[in-house]
Amino acid sequence: MKSILISILVAAVLAGAGALVMVGLLSTPTRTKNIAPGQPTPAPSDNPFADFQIPEFTLTNHHGETVTSDALEGEITVLDFFFTTCPGPCPGMTAQMQRIQTETAGTGVRLMSISVDGDDDTPEVLLSYASEASADLDRWTFLTGDPALVTEIVQGGLKFKVSPIDDSPIFDDNGQPRIGPSGTPLVNIVHPTRLLLVGPDRRLLGVFSYNNPAQIDELIARAKAAAG
Repeated sequence: MKSILISILVAAVLAGAGALVMVGLLSTPTRTKNIAPGQPTPAPSDNPFADFQIPEFTLTNHHGETVTSDALEGEITVLDFFFTTCPGPCPGMTAQMQRIQTETAGTGVRLMSISVDGDDDTPEVLLSYASEASADLDRWTFLTGDPALVTEIVQGGLKFKVSPIDDSPIFDDNGQPRIGPSGTPLVNIVHPTRLLLVGPDRRLLGVFSYNNPAQIDELIARAKAAAG
């Protein structure tokens, strides 16, 4: 009964986080006290996110190649969900992913960014975005695919929320609504703004706020420690 109550509580916390994706107000969900400065923060023995797992999926990468959830198996991965035309948190999230890429160079840590706008974020668009982000494509994979499938990954497996905001268009520099490659107007999309640390069995090891430097420090330390 205790484990069931804990799972229900964690699910409620993550669902609430999904509703707050545009402001990033939640504090770090896992903290370890009395760690000397500069020392890696060990993962808690009782991982409150152990019941949250990336579901099996088949998506397409920035080169147009098929990638499945097997790419996460046996790896330590920092994962985020984004879209390339996002006018809100995504540029900041990508900047933190760049930092993580730099500070985990030479380790086994991998990075993965999954678009929540598969209709407009084609492989070609992702490749251009990756180039602008100076992504090391040997370590950092950008994925796109059926929006319904990505929604199932986010909402079904992780209990975050993904939802287009139809009455919130994205404008160009001239104040006109932007039209995406799909031929439809681009709109804002509610999506997770947390960076996720994913373990070798696709289960979450931690959830971290992109706009909290202390949490990103902790994420980097945890990722490097987990990767050995």
